Amino acid sequence: PDLPLIWTTVGADGELGAKVEPRAQVAAFYLDGTLVFTKGELAGGSTYPRFEDDWVLFNSAVPSVVKKYHDAGYEIAVISNQGGVQKKLAGRAAQMVKARATAIALQLGVPCSLLMCPARDACDFRKPGTGMWDFFEREVRGAAAPQVNRAASIYVGDAAGRPGDHAGKGADSDRAFAETVGLRFMTPEECFGPQGAPKGKSAISPQAMKEGRAAVAAAGAGDDEAAGPNGPLVGALSGISAMFFALGKNKPECFGGA
Repeated sequence: PDLPLIWTTVGADGELGAKVEPRAQVAAFYLDGTLVFTKGELAGGSTYPRFEDDWVLFNSAVPSVVKKYHDAGYEIAVISNQGGVQKKLAGRAAQMVKARATAIALQLGVPCSLLMCPARDACDFRKPGTGMWDFFEREVRGAAAPQVNRAASIYVGDAAGRPGDHAGKGADSDRAFAETVGLRFMTPEECFGPQGAPKGKSAISPQAMKEGRAAVAAAGAGDDEAAGPNGPLVGALSGISAMFFALGKNKPECFGGA
């Protein structure tokens, strides 16, 4: 292909390059937001993984559902955009992405193929382009593999065009990819059930922020009534915070400074 892909196969025992039996039906899955979340995303932070074990399953049913598809005669594949790598396929980011994807595949517990496009800009290999699927059929499965029955195969992804998809951008690249290839599309919720942990924190309204600051100020002034039921605790924590920053300013050596 014109653009190199990060790809490999993973056996049920975690062996890289293990043989994956080609089958006429394929169950393919997106990675982040579908099989897993990043730990930061669950806390309302970044959706981009920072290290090899920066992931949690979408919910506890993921491995058993994937295994059911495998046991029912589906070939398993993971297809994912990984623009953070770009073209440094031997770089640190690429090594982290490959190790992370392999660890997730091992958690699934079935032989599968991993295909990742490192391009950041739009190209045929990056979803919703079909280049990764074409590469999967032509290069990964090989000429001797049975022809894929696309109508009986599935693709599961979280970019379905819903208002909240991909940080509220309403991205539909997974749905478009499945429709172009000719696969039945499913969202993670349709495939695995409800997500196992809520993503993100509730937004704090300006009014709540204003009231919180007022409560802290009142607690610092010793006005427990104005500070509310948590006044004593807020006052104590505010006092500790002030002492901490004063100590750091006056005696920086306590915090490793010169």
